[in-house]
Amino acid sequence: MELHQLEYFLAVVDHGGFNRAAEALHLAQPSLSQAIRRLESSVGTPLFERSKRGTVLNDAGRSLVDPARQVLRSVATARQAVSADAADLAGTVELAGSPAATLTPLPQVIRELQRHHPRVVVRIQQSVTTAEVIKKVRTGLCEVGLVAGPDGGEIPGVRRIRLGRTEVILAIPPQVDPPAAGRVRMETLDGARFIVGPAGSQVRELYETLVQSGIGLVKVVEAAHRESVLPMVHAGVGYAFLPQAWAPIAAGVGVQVRRLDPPQPYGMWAMARTGPMTPAAQAFLTAAERLALRADDDG
Repeated sequence: MELHQLEYFLAVVDHGGFNRAAEALHLAQPSLSQAIRRLESSVGTPLFERSKRGTVLNDAGRSLVDPARQVLRSVATARQAVSADAADLAGTVELAGSPAATLTPLPQVIRELQRHHPRVVVRIQQSVTTAEVIKKVRTGLCEVGLVAGPDGGEIPGVRRIRLGRTEVILAIPPQVDPPAAGRVRMETLDGARFIVGPAGSQVRELYETLVQSGIGLVKVVEAAHRESVLPMVHAGVGYAFLPQAWAPIAAGVGVQVRRLDPPQPYGMWAMARTGPMTPAAQAFLTAAERLALRADDDG
């Protein structure tokens, strides 16, 4: 078993097939297939089920995913540890982030990271829900996660750093008569048409909670991508709940923004698996901790 074989194996898993994995690796597909066959020969069993409908992991393949990630992460940790001192640290941080968290505080954390380690690169995999981010961190697909949501309880095997608090805001079409100054009470939204995020997102959960409480919100669009929400609000399709970080962007394109009554606060968190980490990922968490301490001092 060789390291590049594990790398190729995970590429097939993460890209959902041999063709896409070969493209991502800049490798001829026959060469990739040959490497996987050698890996299967090394472990003594097939790792994929191959059929006319495609290639999927079998039970043996699924059992290899986590150990393969751990092996490659350990090698990356060792290489980074011996190749550069703290002042000249280089490497890549694999990060999973929810949409709200990648808008803020991620830019602030990266700016803090760059102040001390300008050669570290952050590679972002955006995930729709907090659950997706946690899964990527726990399985080792990403070393670090950034999420927005309720405080919740402890997550086994995962350490968390609280980066601050924010809240959900209401985006109102410019065609609607502006509500009175101040916060908008929830019950006044009865009958309003809404553009909602995907199931599991923070703003979608607020929408569902209000509907279950008896407030008659009307879902007209379910948008998988947050970037499509503001243009629809601006066009008058409906209202939307958005993270507070979107307020300046919304106001800048002519969408009315109001805070809610009662307020809908939530936390911002960085997270990582307990155990060894690459120096680059540890540097990212250290930057997040410095930012969190600064926020506490300001608060």
